[in-house]
Amino acid sequence: MTCPSASLRKQSDQIANALAQLSSDEPFEMEEPEAEEERLDPFAAPHLQQPITAIWMLEDPSDPITAEVAQAIVLETDTQFRDIGWRVHTLNVHPDFIYIFCEVDAGYLANEIVADLMHYSAEAACQRRADWDPETVWTDAYLALMPGREMGSDEVQSFIQFTRTRLNRKVS
Repeated sequence: MTCPSASLRKQSDQIANALAQLSSDEPFEMEEPEAEEERLDPFAAPHLQQPITAIWMLEDPSDPITAEVAQAIVLETDTQFRDIGWRVHTLNVHPDFIYIFCEVDAGYLANEIVADLMHYSAEAACQRRADWDPETVWTDAYLALMPGREMGSDEVQSFIQFTRTRLNRKVS
């Protein structure tokens, strides 16, 4: 997927280089973009975004997310979202679950977005916790609201309690 923010960054780097050359006594030449596809089309439709809220939980809540792991998850999520032009409104990493309210491109389905979020966060967590497996760190259950909204703590806790109860019944 080619993202417009990467193209904008490249153009801004070219402008910065050109301005740096202006301050010197040498003449400057601006480089042409490498490919036609990388140019932004001023007449293209803007990327429509939609809000989504998602919650996913640790498979084993008795082995909680530490502050170090939480920081890695926040950093990775922020990096991924910035790279593709999505916006995080709220990201809370708790000891046994993650809550996010964000804006994503309208062309994606909720399950695709949550799968990506779970994948990125699992990879980030497992870099800090070698004893965790990225394939099994999260439960298969998650909540996704699309269009999303901020959820109250009582709603979040109700979902977690309900889901943990259901998951425990399956195990027993």
